[in-house]
Amino acid sequence: WQRRVHGDPTFIGSICMAPSKTSAPATTVPMKGVAPALVPVLAKEGKGQPTIGDIKRAIPEHLFRRSLLRSMSHVALDLLEAVAAVFLVLTFVHTSTSPIVFWGGWALYAFYQGATFTGLWVLAHECGHGGFSDSVLINDTVGYILHTMLFVPYAAWQASHSKHHHYTNNMVKDEPFVPTKLSEGEPAPRPNFFATLFNMVIMLTIGWPLYLAVNASGPPKTRLVSHYDPSAPF
Repeated sequence: WQRRVHGDPTFIGSICMAPSKTSAPATTVPMKGVAPALVPVLAKEGKGQPTIGDIKRAIPEHLFRRSLLRSMSHVALDLLEAVAAVFLVLTFVHTSTSPIVFWGGWALYAFYQGATFTGLWVLAHECGHGGFSDSVLINDTVGYILHTMLFVPYAAWQASHSKHHHYTNNMVKDEPFVPTKLSEGEPAPRPNFFATLFNMVIMLTIGWPLYLAVNASGPPKTRLVSHYDPSAPF
């Protein structure tokens, strides 16, 4: 992968492929504008594609170390921001007699709090992947509490999400993004602006709850599948 942005002040370098047909240790090259920092050069293998091992070896070792203190500090900060937002909206917005302040403030609160809660969801997501800490017990405990706060069934989501990563972009076995199949001989629909806009609005509003509740956008099942059903085949 190589990033080329001429004149971009944020440009710091690139990861390049070494012209080798065999696997070789990752080396480093100087990065423009960040000397003496180094960026890995991935070795090619086989038909010129780096393996997963090549990519992992090119990542600095310290980035694989988990810090429970740092992880918990992110949780504490997000919770503090959420509580502060509730306090501000109830103190200054909810009591306002101005319709503009009342409705505008609540709209701003919804946007801000939604972003904050998404941050909490992502932290629980890292718990599900085992990246929050070195302890499985801590990961599952924190993930369960945070996702339960957000009405997400942690264990069922963790199972289906693991399947999603195993079958990413598989047209049949992927979990949350399986395209609708056309009938035999049915022509593919033409791109439509309004249909696309409608799908985007649905996805960004009720798409996630629908996926959890009734497996919307998921693979076909022989019966109704819900993440809230303990007997779901995840």
